[in-house]
Amino acid sequence: MSSPVFYSVSAPAGSGKTYAAIDYAAQLAQNNQKVLIAQPSIPLINQTETDFKARYANVPVSSIVSNSGTYNSRSVVARILNHMEQTDPAIGEVLLISQQALGRLPDAYRQFWHVIVDELPQAFTAHDMSMAKSHGFITAHLRIDEPLSATLPDIMVVEAADIGPLRELSENKSGDKAFGLFKELTDDVLNEDKLVCVSAQEYAELVSNLGKRKEITFYAFQKSEFVSGFASVTMMGANFEDTEIAHIWSRLDNVQWKPHPVIGTKLRYQQHTSGHRLTIKYLIQGNWSQSFANSTFESGTILDAVCSAMEGELGDEFLFQSNKKHEDSIFEDGIKLPQIVHGLNRPKFVRQNAVALVKAINHSSGVAAFLKAIGFTAEELKVTMQYQGEYQAMMRSSLRNPNATAPVTVCVVSEGSAKWLQDKFPGSTVERIASDIPEPKQAGAPKKRVTLSGAERTWDSKERAKAKIAAAKGEAYKIRPWPGKK
Repeated sequence: MSSPVFYSVSAPAGSGKTYAAIDYAAQLAQNNQKVLIAQPSIPLINQTETDFKARYANVPVSSIVSNSGTYNSRSVVARILNHMEQTDPAIGEVLLISQQALGRLPDAYRQFWHVIVDELPQAFTAHDMSMAKSHGFITAHLRIDEPLSATLPDIMVVEAADIGPLRELSENKSGDKAFGLFKELTDDVLNEDKLVCVSAQEYAELVSNLGKRKEITFYAFQKSEFVSGFASVTMMGANFEDTEIAHIWSRLDNVQWKPHPVIGTKLRYQQHTSGHRLTIKYLIQGNWSQSFANSTFESGTILDAVCSAMEGELGDEFLFQSNKKHEDSIFEDGIKLPQIVHGLNRPKFVRQNAVALVKAINHSSGVAAFLKAIGFTAEELKVTMQYQGEYQAMMRSSLRNPNATAPVTVCVVSEGSAKWLQDKFPGSTVERIASDIPEPKQAGAPKKRVTLSGAERTWDSKERAKAKIAAAKGEAYKIRPWPGKK
């Protein structure tokens, strides 16, 4: 089988990818071609449709998205398929749909349409499941018998053995909260455009019911079949070559990427020209993580100290982005950015010239090890997750406006983030914020081993036994340290 060839548009945020894509789609439609533009949100779809009609009144353009009322009696996918079936094949047009709907379209009419995916869908999901006793609800209906590749014999592909029970589990018509915990994983297993994998050893330990395995992680990849079968495929995203989807589809599906010959040449700029306005400030040299952010420091946490230091640099009004659990409890004077900011161009954001970025986006050690096994480097993991997320967030500010002239200050936590972002903005400046915030401990640093004598081990064992007996009686017992311990 030959490797699929897709077009890519790698462009700086704010350089007019969607604007250029509208021009290209209109050009195809005027030549009697049909074009699908798939975007991640309904507000973005509505905005694009409005812009399209204002610029190309003579080109047929429409959108099909989920309706908000109960009057919507047919599914979105059914309405899209009906449109494709009824439309005149000799007349060019542009149809705007959501990326969710695109993934559910069958192959029937794809060959007659060009597809442009504006902003990249999530390429990878890790399902961390704790189901030592309940796993049978889903594992009884799975098949695990093919390795992901000959070079990764322990990574097995997960497939649906019994579709009916899995569909019932996914739909959960009874509203059972326990069944609801399996929905996202079950949806991915049932999705033909997803590749779900698991460690063979971990899975065997789980289903053996011996209690050796209480938690397990399933890995779900968005396959390139998501967009296969169309007349042409174009994927557009900021810093495309540094995205998960570019890496994963190249490695797992052997996708060959080619720069789009038209859209890429119509951008307002190929690299940022606002670097002279930008100062990027950072606090630590090590890696930023949620565990480090939540660790105790002085009278609060590391995150508290980071926020305080950034507020001292930015003043009273600035944009900020944090992990969702913290976003309503930090930066009282800041303007909160959404968790997903791709494509947003809100005036109240674009007016701002200061940004604080404290969101920690990193995989767990097990997930990171898995991605490294399929070819990711440690640096690529940081770039595709942390650095790209910070880039997208800071580009909601006045940096998005090519006509703005005011200086911009962006505060990040790690030096790695600052240096990577500086490379995207030639002429920008990087500075370290003076603080007493400590560096995170390096992963894998050796711990000091404490060797106990036989007498000490006996003492500790007896003390734990006394505590256990007391607990059974509903009493409290404080374990006493070895008398000889200083």
